[in-house]
Amino acid sequence: MDQPVVSKFNKFPRTRWQQITQMLQEQHLDVLVAVSPENVAYTSGHSEDTLHILRDRISATIIPADGDPIYLVVSMLENQARLYSWIKDVRGYKHDGSPIKVMADILEERGFTGGNIALEKEYFTAGYYEELCGYLPKAHYADGSTILAKARAVKSEDEIAFIEAAEKANETAHLKVYRTLRPGDTEIAIARRLLAQNLLEGADFTNHVTVNAGKNTTIGLRYIPDETPIRPGDVVTIDTGCKYAGYTTDMSRPVVVGKPNERQQSMWRKLWEANRKAVEATRAGVRASEMYAHLRRMKDYENVWFYAHGLGLFVHEPPLCTPYFEHGMRTTSNLSANWEIQPNMLLMVENSLRDPAGGQNYHFEDLVLVTENGARILSTVMDTREMFVVE
Repeated sequence: MDQPVVSKFNKFPRTRWQQITQMLQEQHLDVLVAVSPENVAYTSGHSEDTLHILRDRISATIIPADGDPIYLVVSMLENQARLYSWIKDVRGYKHDGSPIKVMADILEERGFTGGNIALEKEYFTAGYYEELCGYLPKAHYADGSTILAKARAVKSEDEIAFIEAAEKANETAHLKVYRTLRPGDTEIAIARRLLAQNLLEGADFTNHVTVNAGKNTTIGLRYIPDETPIRPGDVVTIDTGCKYAGYTTDMSRPVVVGKPNERQQSMWRKLWEANRKAVEATRAGVRASEMYAHLRRMKDYENVWFYAHGLGLFVHEPPLCTPYFEHGMRTTSNLSANWEIQPNMLLMVENSLRDPAGGQNYHFEDLVLVTENGARILSTVMDTREMFVVE
């Protein structure tokens, strides 16, 4: 039996979380508190899946600008946290008590009663924020969401190796399932096969699976698979994403049922060429929004949708290569459009081509690593110069 592609990785990869302390010092902040599952995993090295499904069971990492960090978890997870986390100071709270009260006690213990505290406000609930302010009314609160997003955007060597292997495992699942497809298979049956194969390739669980056949490709990529069969002449867009030790994959590879006609070959060639131009435009020093604007200005690609997004502990994480909205929300998603692309960022270059006359849409994406000398494609399991043909 084939071994899962990521079987050699048996623990959470080392991240660059220590850079957060320098960012805090530069912004004259005393401490940062991370609470979202992905940022707690990033800063602690411990990915805990129950945080996604039990909203009241929060964990937090408390990272001073100067001093050792603290990892706060519900008491039943203390032993697990000590086993897996690189943070030595692990504190627990009782499941029937308030984690925010324990968090406030830790901040007071460390001398931050009246300090400048950066909170992950894009995840921190209003109720938890009000409770913390009640315990520490003299503190000054800032948003640390962008600090965390910028830290995660540039990957460590361990993260790059891990995510590349995970992405290839996802792509391998596509290829193995594609080889089993036959005309008449339904969207939902294909989706279930992909879910199962991704688990066999080493995924912990799956985030999403989209299978759109023929005219259903015009509905949108998050269309729910149903009993629609794939038929000769159909283009089928397929998109899956999985979790491997907390890290997320994203993969879209279309197929065509039967020999593609001349129009389908022309559409695919155009989309593939547009994708490669987008990869060429992915260069260090270019702002994400400028990269998007450059691609949108290209002649002969008016019906191609261009996009790129970071990939790591979340599916669409900053930076996002989209327009920057000057008067838009002050979120990391919008702000990241103004960030410069940097070496060791991982970007999912994603393109769609709308063909109303042909009654079908095409979708395709590749994972690229930004280097000093341009971008290098990491999702290389399948030969994408032509669509996969289902006989």
